[in-house]
Amino acid sequence: MAGGPLYLTEEIPGGKIEGAVKITRNRLGQFHMHIPIATPWDRLPPLKPENKRKVVALDPGVRTFQTSYSPQEGVGEYAKGERGFARLFNLCWRIDEIISERKDPKVKLPYLDRRDLKRQQYACMEKIRGLTNELHKKVANDLCRRFDTILLPEFKSQDMVKKNNNGRRRVIRKKTARTLLTLRHYAFRTFLASKVLLHGSELAIVTEEYTSKTCGRCGHIKDNLGGAEVYKCQKCGFKCGRDVNGARNVLLKHLRQPKSV
Repeated sequence: MAGGPLYLTEEIPGGKIEGAVKITRNRLGQFHMHIPIATPWDRLPPLKPENKRKVVALDPGVRTFQTSYSPQEGVGEYAKGERGFARLFNLCWRIDEIISERKDPKVKLPYLDRRDLKRQQYACMEKIRGLTNELHKKVANDLCRRFDTILLPEFKSQDMVKKNNNGRRRVIRKKTARTLLTLRHYAFRTFLASKVLLHGSELAIVTEEYTSKTCGRCGHIKDNLGGAEVYKCQKCGFKCGRDVNGARNVLLKHLRQPKSV
């Protein structure tokens, strides 16, 4: 890097750099320059009148990254199931293989081989981060383009994956916990919060207690829902996809007490 030219992957808005730049180095030894860009606050689109806004409620999860429900546009799903996460899962499995090979007590690898495996592991981790960043950008851009008010529950994945959280044992499986951490739901929330400002939209953070367990028709709470993919109400017979039911209930919950970001 010393004494060599710098190449930009995209043009700088305005053609010049204003403010201090930041240079970071990742685990593969690659350097990245971060250039701050001033937000044109005076030219941002304003919020539409409340009675003209399109509203969408999201239900974050593991089987589907985000399930959406909108009174105007119905149901939507972003990155659903094994197929939606295939590349991420393949990279995670490859990391497991590399770690097993590096730490196999029966095989003593030469230093150069160990170093090469470590670089392969870091390369997979960087690819995972790149894929999740791409997913976050695509979902956020689509939501901001189509909707004016976005409702997102507080999804505390860090608490969910803890093996012991305030004396309570973790109830989700190891694979589910790993997927939660890989998808980086909080990073998505942070990115979406900054993106809505540029599109004249708004983001409201709501709580999600009982949104999955509550019947969307009669309000009955099903305490034995477990990990079922389909919600079947024992009281009124209502049947709906678990995540869709949760997203719709998030919308109903927002009518009470939203918290904008």
